[in-house]
Amino acid sequence: MGRESCIEMAKEGAFVAVADRQEQEAEELSSELKKMGAKAIAIKIDVTQPEEITEMMHKVLSVFGQINVLFHTAGWGNFHPFWEISRKEWDHMIAVNLTGAFFVSQAVAKQMLAQKKGGRIILTGSGGAVQNCNQLAHYCATKAAVGMLTKCMASELGNFRINVNVINPGCIETTMTRPMISDPKYKRMLESKTPLGRWGQASEIAKLVVFLASDDASFINGQAINIDGGISLPSVPAWFPLDYTKENEVDWEKLHKYFPFLAD
Repeated sequence: MGRESCIEMAKEGAFVAVADRQEQEAEELSSELKKMGAKAIAIKIDVTQPEEITEMMHKVLSVFGQINVLFHTAGWGNFHPFWEISRKEWDHMIAVNLTGAFFVSQAVAKQMLAQKKGGRIILTGSGGAVQNCNQLAHYCATKAAVGMLTKCMASELGNFRINVNVINPGCIETTMTRPMISDPKYKRMLESKTPLGRWGQASEIAKLVVFLASDDASFINGQAINIDGGISLPSVPAWFPLDYTKENEVDWEKLHKYFPFLAD
């Protein structure tokens, strides 16, 4: 999602700082953007390390002189039952998904305040911020916290014309979800539960990022925007579930396809 957003922002004429924990990937993307005619730099950063956030800010400002937009999409997740989540996993989830987002946003916000030109801060939440996900208690907790952080920042920074919003992606094809996509049955199961009947693409997230960074979104502030094909729509209890991969087809009758025990 970060990669596609960098590309879309470059297409719109933005100067792009590609900040990533994987230095080689950042360098490769930066080179790709330059071939497109964009001005870009690559920065290695681990958002859990305060000194690296400081160094990132120094590098960006030394090259570009200012910061107008932040899209923060660093994140981590893994699956474990609630009762098996270790302290180490919990602490790392908090450090990456919440603490990292907080201090990167804080550093950028301070710069925007000094510039007195407003700005845009866009964070990455998750469908798990608003709905429970089995075996993801630690992940959901951090993403829900990012949602509240967004509201607090939007309120406090509003006087300075800094808009803060959060994107809640659903099932998007990314490196992190690749293990799930690689299992055809698992992939189809999630497609069948998404009203638009498919996984989302990172490029679709990127287009929303560009919109939120643009003047067209100047009156959108403090909002959590779900981009998930409708999977976050409430459906509890699912009295009459549908298989959303069946385009132009609705079958309300054969519930045993979804709940085999009803056929007994």
